[in-house]
Amino acid sequence: VPVEVRARTLQALHLDFLPPGPQMSSHVPLRIAAVLGAIVGFSALSVCSWIYTVRTRSPEETRPHVAYLIQAYRPECAIWEVERLMRKVVLSLIATVLPVTLSPALQMEAVTLVLIASLVAHLYFWPYQADDWNRAEIGLLFVSLTITGMTTCLIANDLHWAKSKLTQRVLVFLICSIAGGICIVMLVTFSLAYLAERRQRAEAKKAEVQTMRSLSPRREAAAEPRADETSTVDD
Repeated sequence: VPVEVRARTLQALHLDFLPPGPQMSSHVPLRIAAVLGAIVGFSALSVCSWIYTVRTRSPEETRPHVAYLIQAYRPECAIWEVERLMRKVVLSLIATVLPVTLSPALQMEAVTLVLIASLVAHLYFWPYQADDWNRAEIGLLFVSLTITGMTTCLIANDLHWAKSKLTQRVLVFLICSIAGGICIVMLVTFSLAYLAERRQRAEAKKAEVQTMRSLSPRREAAAEPRADETSTVDD
């Protein structure tokens, strides 16, 4: 490849994740490798630090932030938060490296593979202590795979020679309906759980106040004989 053609190609290449400037047009593969290496390195550092924190925690006194993130999982799956972290990192990396404007079909395929891997892991390990939470997570992954598949069909229909506007509208409506329905259900469920938690706290506080009130007369009755004994000794 002539040097002039190569220089023009590099000048026409736009990399949004690199800082602007003419000096960034040199050593592009090396710079891309450095960015990817930094992403992998910091991700590995986060994962290893969390695994170390969970494995070396004290059973008697667990730190609040550690207990908050592991209390929902079974003891043998205490480090399962790593799976959620890596899933988010990989999905964000896919959206950055393979944007929709560059290769939408390849992005959908990569997202599908990540979701399938996460679904298989959840089915195999069953990480949560509550079975309802496991079923809910698996259901959400199934819904995500369904939406991803519909989006792939929408992209394929848009590029096909026999594309249909009716099919596109139906797919868009189904995708929006499923995503919106899931968001509404989760919002309602969260609201109900929040109200139930507030109600339980109010009932617990009320029961505590009643218990304190019932103990007060007993304490006063127990204190009266002591006062009489003290006055008798003084006499």
